[in-house]
Amino acid sequence: MEREGARLQFLEQRLSERKNEVYQEQIDLLGRMLGPEEQRVGLDDTDTSQKFQAFSAWIGIVGSDEAVRAWSNLMQSTFHDAPPVVMLRLYADFQLAARRDLGDPDTTLTAVELMAVRIKDLYDDATFFTAMSLPLPEVCALNDWEIPWMSSDNS
Repeated sequence: MEREGARLQFLEQRLSERKNEVYQEQIDLLGRMLGPEEQRVGLDDTDTSQKFQAFSAWIGIVGSDEAVRAWSNLMQSTFHDAPPVVMLRLYADFQLAARRDLGDPDTTLTAVELMAVRIKDLYDDATFFTAMSLPLPEVCALNDWEIPWMSSDNS
């Protein structure tokens, strides 16, 4: 019985380490894509697309429900030409979901706090601060973008 418990603990640790690696690679890639132009140099569209597809399959199997939803929403924002500030908010939502999925389910960190390390003038620019602090539907309405997964046609 003790041996089986140790085996399960070892397997959980391996899965946790693998989750960390996969999330880290995707978060880094997204960070480069959403960052300043000099960070986007050298990004290959085909390679990026393949990484997104692989991550989408992976997260659909091992990601938490919240992380899968956050990833899906972020991807839908790219498919539906969301304004950059909306995409940045959805990126923050995805990072928070990943944070919870990787072992801090009770985190109290907010999108504002999370993005303060990335956005130099977050507290000085009402657009960015508002996008990180208001509920998503309000952010989208302020930016004249209809949320595809909340449209009346999908109800």
